[in-house]
Amino acid sequence: MKINVEGSKRTDEFMIPPDQILADEGKNSRSEPHTEESVRSMMRSYAEQGQLQPVIVRKTPDKKLELVLGFRRWRAAMLWNEENPDKPWLLAATVREMDDEEALVKNIVENKDRVGTSPVDNAHAQRRLREEFKWTNDRIAKFYDCSVTTVSDLSKLLSFPAEVKAKIHSGELAWHAAKHLTNLPADKILEVVRAAPKDEKGKHVSTAVRDNIREAKQESNPTGKGASVQRHRGEIRGFFLRLSQEGDGKALKALGALLVKFVDGAISDRGMLGQVKKLLPPDEAEAA
Repeated sequence: MKINVEGSKRTDEFMIPPDQILADEGKNSRSEPHTEESVRSMMRSYAEQGQLQPVIVRKTPDKKLELVLGFRRWRAAMLWNEENPDKPWLLAATVREMDDEEALVKNIVENKDRVGTSPVDNAHAQRRLREEFKWTNDRIAKFYDCSVTTVSDLSKLLSFPAEVKAKIHSGELAWHAAKHLTNLPADKILEVVRAAPKDEKGKHVSTAVRDNIREAKQESNPTGKGASVQRHRGEIRGFFLRLSQEGDGKALKALGALLVKFVDGAISDRGMLGQVKKLLPPDEAEAA
């Protein structure tokens, strides 16, 4: 069956055999296709309620129709016809005129609004905006209503091991914990995630993930500022103890000032004396 779309307008709607529509999953903004169960759920909805919303297609230069929005609806119609050849399903489709960039943008918006997207989906779509249409991170951040830092972190997510990306995509690993993995060497990322316990819902405990990340960073950078606090722990405690036992008021004040400067410049991982005090017993910290 040939579909004549010559002269069609933005609001024209057709009933079309789904196999007459070109559908390239690579042009969907999701990181992976809809699951089989999700597609079957849509097919059951067809049987119970019919097609509630048309798919959106656009005309190609050779007058064919290409799918822009509605990949799950299209797959459900294809599956219906495969399993019910005696009752073929015609897919309601609206023809729109749009270029490649507009098609991707509309696809991103629909995926976010209709079924929701994961951080992995967002990272995948944002990479396409950057690579195919030269969007800057600033423009992407405005489009997604998020910070430029978030866009940058998401771009690093794409280099994570497949197992970790799958956990983030499914929600097993929360993004607010996973984003800190971007500062770890690649060989540590999988180790950190696997070591984190899970709660009763089968999700990784975010605080445990962050604790594992902190430890892994110190192991990977034993000469860094954060590691120096641990390395000099005994030395710091002893110095405070001597001050509290031997120093008179004036000497303690003077030496304390020098110690603050030393700690701030060389030992504290955040440049704060308070961080070093946390390493001490209450009586020694009070003396400091």
